[in-house]
Amino acid sequence: MLNTINKKASLLILVIAIGYLFFAYQIPVADYTIVKPSMLPIALGWILILLAIALYFIKDSDEEKEKRKTLNKSELIDLLVILVMLILYAFFLEKLGFVITTLLFIFSSSFYLGYRKYLSLILVSVLFPLTLYYAFTEFLNISLPQGIMFF
Repeated sequence: MLNTINKKASLLILVIAIGYLFFAYQIPVADYTIVKPSMLPIALGWILILLAIALYFIKDSDEEKEKRKTLNKSELIDLLVILVMLILYAFFLEKLGFVITTLLFIFSSSFYLGYRKYLSLILVSVLFPLTLYYAFTEFLNISLPQGIMFF
């Protein structure tokens, strides 16, 4: 039954999604809002369940099975560096604010992973967090960590 990595991973993701949905349904309902606070987490939980089910039925090709047997040292180092970057992102999010922290994370992780088109890297690193910040604060009335920013 669990003879492929996809099947094992899908069952693990399914268990995580069920736990996530359990907690998403526990979010208190606010009567004064049009969009309920639990709407997005519940939708994401159900999407995760559907993707886990789809992953269970996807067949691994023989070539993919061979590639997945080993994780070389450089890939493991890359994975650990990105994990450290994510932990630093979470740590500095409140202190520096959403825009600055996201800008630094997008730039540094993309640069570390080998993206060297500096103009587009800088544009995306700056415009993406600014656009998200504006959309969340102005259109959705959701406050994001401001940090050291003045706006």
